Amino acid sequence: MKQNYTLLDGKLTLCGKHYKSTEDALWLASNISPKQGEEILDVGAGNGAVGLTLNTLHQTAVTLVENNTNLVSSLKNAIVANSIANADILESTWPETQLTKTYDHVISNPPFHLIEEGFQSQSKQKEHGIHKDKLALWVEACCKSCTPTGSVSLFLSLRSFNALSEHLKRLGLKEVTDIISNKQEMPRACIVELTPSYTGEPQHYTLNCSNEGIRTEILRRGGKIKAHRSARP
Repeated sequence: MKQNYTLLDGKLTLCGKHYKSTEDALWLASNISPKQGEEILDVGAGNGAVGLTLNTLHQTAVTLVENNTNLVSSLKNAIVANSIANADILESTWPETQLTKTYDHVISNPPFHLIEEGFQSQSKQKEHGIHKDKLALWVEACCKSCTPTGSVSLFLSLRSFNALSEHLKRLGLKEVTDIISNKQEMPRACIVELTPSYTGEPQHYTLNCSNEGIRTEILRRGGKIKAHRSARP
């Protein structure tokens, strides 16, 4: 039986019982403001929460990379349900995907937990765990898929970011936005933005997603994270 649910106050319908998006996907989507004519690559698209949100908000062409057969089916159903004409699906494993062009914006919410950190649950490890060297290759392939002046936006755990920070700097680390949610005292995750041609020092910001006004603006209305960030002390 097909199951549907909506994002952005009903502006977007997502399909499939196999995966339901967390808020992380919308934090990531809200980091990007594509211009008319630009194209987006969504790596590890899942059910399309990031890529199809950007398509809905900006009418931007998006290519969705996903290797899970059930999720690919959900993507196809969502594209039909939302009458989207400018979305393509590549059923492929990343970073082995063969692309024929580069993209203006590459976005990805890769597996959240580093296996080297001792992740306990085998089921979650399979779906949400990744080795450090594989994550490094994942990120590097994202950068190679981006135009020189484009952007790569990633949603990472802070542990993953800290483990790869020097590698990320070499790839053009431009901005890091720590995400504070659920009134936690310390952030657990961050949005990382890279530009392959960038050689300066990365800028560090904080976003307090536990603020109800910010949550409403971003999650329901499709607002922009950068409008609500503050410089990290």
